[in-house]
Amino acid sequence: MLAVNRIALVLLLMGLTACSNFEENRQGRIFVFEPQWSRSTQDQEELAFKRQNRMSPIVAKDLVFVGNSIDRIAAYSRKTGDEVWHFKVKGGVEGGAALSGNNLLFGGGNGQFYSLQAGTGQVQWSFPLRAESLSAPIVDGKTVYHLAGDGRLYALDLQSGSKVWIYSKRSTQNLSIRASSRPLLYKNRLYVGFADGTIACLNPQNGGVVWEKNLGRGEKFNDVDSSPIIFKGKLFVSSFERGLFALDPSSGKTLWNHSEGSSQSIAGHGDQVFYASGEGKMQSIDLQSGKLKWQYRLKNGIPTEPVYYKGLVIFGSSSGPIEALDANSGKFVSHYNTGYGLKAAPRLMEKTGELFVLTTGANVFGFRLKYRRYSELMPWDKKL
Repeated sequence: MLAVNRIALVLLLMGLTACSNFEENRQGRIFVFEPQWSRSTQDQEELAFKRQNRMSPIVAKDLVFVGNSIDRIAAYSRKTGDEVWHFKVKGGVEGGAALSGNNLLFGGGNGQFYSLQAGTGQVQWSFPLRAESLSAPIVDGKTVYHLAGDGRLYALDLQSGSKVWIYSKRSTQNLSIRASSRPLLYKNRLYVGFADGTIACLNPQNGGVVWEKNLGRGEKFNDVDSSPIIFKGKLFVSSFERGLFALDPSSGKTLWNHSEGSSQSIAGHGDQVFYASGEGKMQSIDLQSGKLKWQYRLKNGIPTEPVYYKGLVIFGSSSGPIEALDANSGKFVSHYNTGYGLKAAPRLMEKTGELFVLTTGANVFGFRLKYRRYSELMPWDKKL
């Protein structure tokens, strides 16, 4: 573990020297990703093959929970990054987790779904999914909703883990994207996407279908793997094949469609929807018309799901740094190189200005988002 944490320290120092590309704002202050700590989530570096480390960190009062896609999920001190506990899972935790009170809930690569005590990592119960998990669950009241990698949507009792109901929507395709949709609960309706190109609206009490809509063309990759988002009364979901859809949540009627495909969810602010295109672009789309307002093409890789923060759009790249753009213009503001790319969505704590990310190399970073004057920066941070 010591050797791996030395690697994380090297990556942290690399990032310090790599965050020198930035633009000053009108008040002469510079936005920076200020690293607080970095940790490896592995006992030893994984050299055999590259795994999809893409769990978005979960943040509690004093802890940050992160799983790698190799062998574990762990809790780290939110302040220092020190490991508090870890729980071994064969195949790791790729899709993500949810926190409800003292219950940390997730599906593992070993085909099991778990509820752990968040403070200690002790198992409270487990449920056999018999399929890997590629998305995070959600919790509402006494029920956990989770889409397994085989296309089965489960409703489980939060306290006991017993099955409430199952809705199955298995794809007959030979090829699909390695991802799954996280369900969304809104006004007593449950929305979820499936690998066969369907977005479904279900009754959360019994799994009954309210409406279904197929967004695919029936060609190679029909997947609707993005997590549905409600923003200003519209339901947003993206199809890998046909792009971003704005739908009426009550009926599924298409309001507009932006043609570039993706498996990422949107972020919204004001009259803009921020969208990570699968063609390597971050885009701003008009909320009402679906027309493109601006786009920023990444130098390398595919963007992660974005987050909005104080006039900025922040996201990672699968083969590049974390970047911040001006939300109104799409102009580059700042970046930070973690030494690896990101496939996990950044986790923003807006009130405190904290950002937590997991890299594809299974390293977790904690940042403070700050504006500083150029004169306050360290010499290696300054643009030469």
